[in-house]
Amino acid sequence: IGFGDEAWCALASPPLTALNQNVEKMGQLAVEKLIQKLNGLELEPQIERTPIHLQIRKSTQVIGRGPFGEKAISPEMLTLSSVEVDRLKAGNFKVAISFHFTGTNWSRLHETGIRHTLEKYGVRVLTVTDAHFDPALQVTQLDGIRMQNPDAIIAIPVDDKATAKKFKEISKSALLVFISTIPDGFQKDDYASCISVNEEENGQNAGMILGQFFKNRGQVKIGMINHGAPFHGTQLRDMMAEQMIRDSFPNIEIVAIDHFYEITRAYDVCKQMMTQHPDIEGLYISWDRPALEAIKALKELNREDVSIVTFDLDEEISRYLANGTMVRGLSTQRPYEQGVAVALATAKALLGNDPYKYIGVEPLQVLPRNLLKAWREINHEPAPKEIEDTVNNKFT
Repeated sequence: IGFGDEAWCALASPPLTALNQNVEKMGQLAVEKLIQKLNGLELEPQIERTPIHLQIRKSTQVIGRGPFGEKAISPEMLTLSSVEVDRLKAGNFKVAISFHFTGTNWSRLHETGIRHTLEKYGVRVLTVTDAHFDPALQVTQLDGIRMQNPDAIIAIPVDDKATAKKFKEISKSALLVFISTIPDGFQKDDYASCISVNEEENGQNAGMILGQFFKNRGQVKIGMINHGAPFHGTQLRDMMAEQMIRDSFPNIEIVAIDHFYEITRAYDVCKQMMTQHPDIEGLYISWDRPALEAIKALKELNREDVSIVTFDLDEEISRYLANGTMVRGLSTQRPYEQGVAVALATAKALLGNDPYKYIGVEPLQVLPRNLLKAWREINHEPAPKEIEDTVNNKFT
């Protein structure tokens, strides 16, 4: 970490995290005092403090760990040489994708990143399936995929236990690249790579956002509505958020922790938690879709005063963030960039090179003031006009 954010800090390798003084504000304050003295005003000696901005770049990061404790590899390390590109284009490789659910922007951006990258190297995507969160359906779909003889399968297991046996069978005939989580009982040699957001940093981001929002508000009580299913990624994210709040914000008391397991159950879990603990002022919720179910419950209880922090940047949750109602901030994955990393890891594995067992992509904090910039960065397109107008009216 450097002190003083000069132009070269962004150009260093890696780009340097730096403490940036607001020298313009310091100069303005100094001249104001000087003018007051010149005008004959008697001033008592005093100290003016201007906040320092921490510009975080790639010289600092939360060290992510994979399911076997391995250090996360940065996606920047996934590069292909010209020789490797030629081998890929000559290999006539075929890949299939098995999603847990495709009805979100998150899945769409993953697929787009995967397709765009693999197509550049002549790797064909045979099929994309949607299991609709049904493990039995995913098992059936995997049998259909296997009949197409893909060289590799990119997958998000719907259920780590229920799909494990089928994925283990498939691992004998095709390379497996997993997104976010790996099936139960798998060892390192059973799959090529796992690509995820850096969940440690993701959870810490959310805990920090909630903590900062309540930092100067006296003693505050909050609840946590966690996923609960045995997914390595979401468990790690929830654990790190809780740790951040407990360690860094002594004025915040976590009075209730519950689990929804299935998205629609988040409604009932929230309603029950708020009934048992009506003094809760804030909620942490594992990601945006269960958060939306919790918001329905809060509205029915006339508790729109409750502040929520969650994950993943989608349109419906962004409307609440833009309006400044209930959702105070979120930490989001970079699904397109994760898709690119998935494709590059798959390409490496197809060439017999799979040392990249766990790849962690850096998440992004999103608050109302940076929502439009974050939307463009995450979704690779401008925000919907309704959201753009709301943010512009609020901050101009």
